[in-house]
Amino acid sequence: MDRFANSNNLFIFVRHGERMDRVGLKPTFHAFDSELTPKGKEQAFELGETLSNYLLRNYPDHKKIKVYSSPFARTIQTSKNLIKGISDNMAIENSVNINYYFSEVDEPSDFDDPDFKSFIVLLNKYQLIENELGDTKLNYNNKPEGLLPEKFESYQQCANRLIRGLKDLVFKINSDAIKNNVFIIVSHAEPINQMNMHFKYPGPLGWYNIKYCNCYVYEYEINETNDDLRGKYVDSFFPKQ
Repeated sequence: MDRFANSNNLFIFVRHGERMDRVGLKPTFHAFDSELTPKGKEQAFELGETLSNYLLRNYPDHKKIKVYSSPFARTIQTSKNLIKGISDNMAIENSVNINYYFSEVDEPSDFDDPDFKSFIVLLNKYQLIENELGDTKLNYNNKPEGLLPEKFESYQQCANRLIRGLKDLVFKINSDAIKNNVFIIVSHAEPINQMNMHFKYPGPLGWYNIKYCNCYVYEYEINETNDDLRGKYVDSFFPKQ
């Protein structure tokens, strides 16, 4: 894949690992907020090792890595294990930036359930996930009560939210002239597909092809127009399912 002549930063989109409720297991945390299976955690850790080797080989000057996650248990666990895998070969801050903008799209029927709005593990400060995270620090980009939408979003509204999140990052990159950084966003299949489509040079994705812990790498050039998402797809990794 051709690369930008003057690539300044990398964006990496990662889907969460295998989740318990999709393989016939009962979630421990909450029925609406399933955690990863042991295999899902292993997928994330191994992807971290693969990514660190890839970065050292192809982008040796990109040494600062920031991890962003949607506020769901499965993406936070994926982020933690991804960081652990990366840290075997590279220095990386042991913290996850929780960002509502990169959240999943929920079904309309979910909002009819009285338990829905209070389900998210982080809102409940659920002890199990806090114990599992250990010394991994969680940074909130939004107030905790703003981690979920107030009502059902259409796919277009979801896309608008995701692009706003990306543009917020891009604005900071451009305004601060940030260079040689890696921004990893751990999210869900449809959000990753939407973000890919809104980069200037998207990859050949499609939400139905974005499997557990699939990973997509984009180069990004600093530019003066913050509305120009000058991302260019360059690589991808697909772990064993």
